[in-house]
Amino acid sequence: MLQAITDKCADYAFPILIGTGAWFVVHYAVFAERIMMKELPETYQTYDFGVGVPQSAKHCVLNNIIKETLERGRLEAALYTASFRHIKRPFLTSQIEVEKMLAQQCGVSQARAEALARQQQEAELEFLRKKQQLKEVAIARAQELKSKAEQAAREQTLKMGMGILGLILGASE
Repeated sequence: MLQAITDKCADYAFPILIGTGAWFVVHYAVFAERIMMKELPETYQTYDFGVGVPQSAKHCVLNNIIKETLERGRLEAALYTASFRHIKRPFLTSQIEVEKMLAQQCGVSQARAEALARQQQEAELEFLRKKQQLKEVAIARAQELKSKAEQAAREQTLKMGMGILGLILGASE
């Protein structure tokens, strides 16, 4: 029985395994590089690097993305292309690592941090301006209310004075 199973494996399973291995080796050696050289530049032409990233940093990433992907993730790229793009998680993980590494190398991360710091500083200045405007509006309103109260007090005093004067004049007649 064991002999029959090993004979069938030799007849059917081993050629399939050897064919799969050859398929993967061809992708590893040839096709992965060709496919990545075509697809990655197209993908990164529309990639949004963010606000404030200089052109030199963008060109650095675009020029090195293929080389770094193939150096650091050739096995994952071959698995991705050999599986007709069905097994993509390992490739995407290696691609994210390459992107992070190139962002550090080419200065994209620093440019993003500087842009974020500028945005935060502008937001803080805007907040302080609005706070100052609100303070000025509150002071103007308080002064207006104070002047209205003083005016009302003057009018009340004048009415009372006129009333007393009217009583005095009315009593003297």
